[in-house]
This record gives sequence, C-alpha cells and structure tokens, in this order.
Amino acid sequence: MDGIRRIACFANTFAIGLVLSVGVANGALAAPQAGTESAASAAPSSGDGPPSLPQDSFFSSLKQAFDKDFDHEVVRGHFDLGSPPNGHRYYCLVDPKTGKRESNGVLGQTLPMPGGMTGIKDSSVSLYRCADAEKQGLLVTAGYAVGADAGSKPAPPAQPASPAASVAAVPTAPPAVAASAAATTSSTPGASGAESQTSCASAAQRQFDFWLGDWDVFDGHSQAKVARVHVTRTLDDCVLLEEYRGSDGHEGQSFSIYDGSRTLWHQTWVTNRGQLLVIEGNLRAGAMELSGSERLADGTVRLVRGTWQPSRDGVREVALRSTDGGKTWTEWFDLVFRPHHT
Repeated sequence: MDGIRRIACFANTFAIGLVLSVGVANGALAAPQAGTESAASAAPSSGDGPPSLPQDSFFSSLKQAFDKDFDHEVVRGHFDLGSPPNGHRYYCLVDPKTGKRESNGVLGQTLPMPGGMTGIKDSSVSLYRCADAEKQGLLVTAGYAVGADAGSKPAPPAQPASPAASVAAVPTAPPAVAASAAATTSSTPGASGAESQTSCASAAQRQFDFWLGDWDVFDGHSQAKVARVHVTRTLDDCVLLEEYRGSDGHEGQSFSIYDGSRTLWHQTWVTNRGQLLVIEGNLRAGAMELSGSERLADGTVRLVRGTWQPSRDGVREVALRSTDGGKTWTEWFDLVFRPHHT
C-alpha cells in the first residue's frame, strides 16, 4: 500500500512538472480551480507566489515525492501564497523521530495524529522551498506539535531572520510588533550534579514563532513608515529580544518568554525615555494577545491590550487602551510589519 501511495504521489508531481514546463515555455501557467488544494493545484498560477519566493528545481521535487515517508512525517508549519481565488496553503513536513525536515512545501489535506501532531494525506510536492518561506517570514509554526524528539534537535541552518516589535508603553510613539521564534535546549544542573536538558522548544514555547524577523514598520492608517524592528533569540533560544528603533528617535527593547509554570507568555518592555510596560497573555485563535496596565506620570492607571496577528505579507499589531477600568477601549495604534528589503 505504501508503495502504491509513493507511485501516486510521484506521478502527481511528475504531471505537475510537465504542466510547469509547458506553461513556462508558453509564458504562462494554467490557474488551478478556485478553492482546490489537490495534487493538480500544486502547479501555482502566475500570481500564486511573490517574486521574492523562487521555485525549486522540478527534479528535486520529484525526489522528495518518491522518498516521502507517509507514515512518519508530520506538519511543522505552513505558508500561504497567492490571493483568493488562487491562494493556496503549503505545508512543511518533519519526521518527529529523526528531526529530518522535507525541503519543499506540499499541498494536501491535514488530519489529526497522536500526541497532538498533524499529519497530511493526498499530498503533492510543490516547487516552493520551506527554507525560502521561512527566510521571508511567511512560515507559520504556531499550533503545530512535532514531538519531543524532533523539537529538541537544532533547526537546519537558515538565514537569521530578525524582527518585529511589541506593545510599547510609550504615549508619544507606538511600539512595534513582532515576528517568529523557534527554540533549542539549554542545560541546567540537576540535584545530583549531573546536567539535565530543559527544552525551550515545546509547541507552546513556539507559539510566537511568527515574531522573529527584520521588519519595516508602517502606520496601518497613513501607511507612513514609523520604525525598524528586529527580534532575535537569546539565552539559549529561550528568550525573544526585541529591538525597536523609531523614526522619531524613540528606542526600546522587550524581553518575551513563555512561563511554563503559569502556562502564559510574559513580556517586559523598556525604553530610552524611562518607560516600563509589563504585559502577559496567550495565543487565541491564531493571534497573540497580551495585556497589562501602566501608571502615568499624573497617577492615572491605564490598561493596555495588544494583539499580534500573522498575515500573508507580514504581521499586524493593534493596541487598545482604557482609562476607565476596561469599560471602554480606544485604539492606541495600528501597525503593519513588512519584511525589510535592502
């Protein structure tokens, strides 16, 4: 049965390659039927992917299709390309036992697996590389469990993504949001003196993965550029360090960490203007929601609530604030984070 499935996947991918070859020769590709994610739709239309996401070689895709391990691989993340009605979701796979990652994204149907992991069926290999999607900040890994064995293995080398921002407690200038995170392991001495491994790569600790990156930040209303933001990993990849540099000279840093003892995310934000904000919360419906309070110079207590939502071209952060104990809320800022291009 497994051999038949391999041959079917190989045939699908081979057919896709022929379509691509003919399409390229004629200067265009046939657009897949709207709303389908079958093997045939793995051949993207001319508007499926941004120019910055190149296609892999056809023969590399064929090799992955033939070598694919249907019974053991699970989804570690996804990326979306194209706009409706020709948009598609591509899944990146990993073997949770060995940590081996497939290079190209696949189309197919997801299904639940033991341990909270996500499998894939009726899949076909695309020409888009997962590493390219990750470099562009398109790969979303939040919500996908990959098992303790795979999660404890270091990720294959990739261009360091950097950046984004967070809810900054600065009345004079909005802070920034963020972009993506992954984790490895750190060693702590055990009671007996031997070292034991403490993982910072659980599914919960990877929920803010979409925050890592190097971003140009724009006002969501005026589209004016307001900041440059970087978010990187530090302290054995257990902490996300945000570095915010506003166009008006406002600078800040935040430290974000998943607190496993309380099962929530914590973030502390400080600025070059002596301001401090502490916010906490969790991932809800695919968006990170953190909230807290700050005391202004006149003694007024202001509640702050920020939401980070990954999108096809970056991240959107919306912050609200309340001065009446949460009865009413007003918008503080609406920011759009797009990958920085040199």
